[in-house]
Amino acid sequence: MSTSQSEVKKGVITAAGLGTRFLPATKALPKELLPVLGKPVLQHTVEEMAASGIEDIMIVIAEGKEAIPRYFDRDFEYEEYLKKEDKFDRIESLVKVCEQVNFYYTYQPKMLGNGDALLQAKNFIGEEPFAFADGDSIIDAETPALKQVLAAHKETSESVIGVSKLDDKEEMTKYGNVFADETDKEDIYKVNKMVEKPPAEETSDQGLIVAGMRVKTEKSGFPMLLTGCLMMVRLFMLVNTADNTSIPATLKLC
Repeated sequence: MSTSQSEVKKGVITAAGLGTRFLPATKALPKELLPVLGKPVLQHTVEEMAASGIEDIMIVIAEGKEAIPRYFDRDFEYEEYLKKEDKFDRIESLVKVCEQVNFYYTYQPKMLGNGDALLQAKNFIGEEPFAFADGDSIIDAETPALKQVLAAHKETSESVIGVSKLDDKEEMTKYGNVFADETDKEDIYKVNKMVEKPPAEETSDQGLIVAGMRVKTEKSGFPMLLTGCLMMVRLFMLVNTADNTSIPATLKLC
């Protein structure tokens, strides 16, 4: 079924990881709420989804990460106080995005990777195509990464995953690697397989790593084997996923 860019209205963000690489701070604060450029990483992702036309967002969290829904809950009394104190500008970006999208939440009982996280959101997704992002990723691109992915989805009517390119094989062992073939479309490849954090000698010769933004169609079914967590800003590219296939990958949440 052909699906236009404007018809992708749902988004799922995974935010259940424990964030052990950022201890001790993440013992009390979810890694997705750590600030980057004055606001939490997760807010950057939500804003990108909103700017790309997503209206309903489900965030998959783990027990103990209730600070995430609290962060996006409106506190009208507090907002009025900030207005009176002439400090509303400090929270204005958060209020704006909260007015743009509807938030939903579900729990991931066990840390079994992003495929399992998406299973928890199955009822929310239904049979519609949807955008999917990691809650701990920021991608710096002149055109927002998700808009690029949605444009590729509109062009191909397929599931699409965004990737970054690395030249350092040791660095590539930290991420999900993508093995793909070129197509007749510029900057769009067809995925053969994805492997999570392979040893250096088995990394992708193309230097492609999973970069967080995806659009999935109903063709792919569940479970959706999606891998990779990205904490670094990288050059953004596009990769088109193979149609009607399960992608072999070892799932491990960062």
